[in-house]
Amino acid sequence: MSGQRAQYRMYLDESGNHQMDAKGIANNRYLGVVGTIVDMTHHYPAVLCPAMESLKRAFFGNDPDDRVILHREDIVGRRNVFSRLSNPDEALRFNKALCQFVAASDVGVIAVVIDKQGHYARYGLGAMHPYHYCAKVLMERYFFWLRHRRAAGDAMAESRGARENEALQAAWRGFYSNGTGHISGERLARLISTDEIKIRTKDANIHGLQLADIIATAATDNVLMCHFEKNQFRHPLDRFIHDGVASKYHCNPASGMKKGYGQVFLSGMPELVGANKKDSC
Repeated sequence: MSGQRAQYRMYLDESGNHQMDAKGIANNRYLGVVGTIVDMTHHYPAVLCPAMESLKRAFFGNDPDDRVILHREDIVGRRNVFSRLSNPDEALRFNKALCQFVAASDVGVIAVVIDKQGHYARYGLGAMHPYHYCAKVLMERYFFWLRHRRAAGDAMAESRGARENEALQAAWRGFYSNGTGHISGERLARLISTDEIKIRTKDANIHGLQLADIIATAATDNVLMCHFEKNQFRHPLDRFIHDGVASKYHCNPASGMKKGYGQVFLSGMPELVGANKKDSC
């Protein structure tokens, strides 16, 4: 047993949208795709899933016919069962408990944010689909994350519709087979166990996708703040979430730098990388 590699899964969720038309860029200039990485051998089934269910029961009861699915948009919109968070005291109590749950979860986080306006300005009609570009960068960082831990893993993304799912699956398989431009397909296959990216809906009560959803907006906003594209989190909930996730970003093992490792900003313009580059996050 001691010779077996740990098995991880990276759960992908996005903040923003992938639309590249004028309206999509004007209304949602930035797209964040965030990977939340979990040890599937022990932590996920034995710790994370039971802890999430315990959190749900503590605030929303335990009706087996009405499962609570943690979804950030429903939480901040106070929709459905989350309407009880309209009470400010209850909302504060929930935000703190959710932050504690995130902080206690043994996960890794990689946040990739793309400036769609800059991306299109640089590449024009030849621009790669922004979600797929972010997924490619996530695959590269995930590879190095796994290599540092001498582990293996796969990935799962939230379903976004039949056409989008099919396109993502094709793009992921292409990166896996042909390489990303920085890492060959042969090297990727040594650590990423399959060319398939699993695609599921959060409604199936998949705990990893729910956690990824909760983290995605906070992590995206933090990357934008680190690059002076934003000055605050979108909602008080996101500030609490980021307090819990701040120490979980993938970083350079030698320097501890998160920028370029667990926090990546794709501005559309080439960046200068040097020894004096500072990590402002």
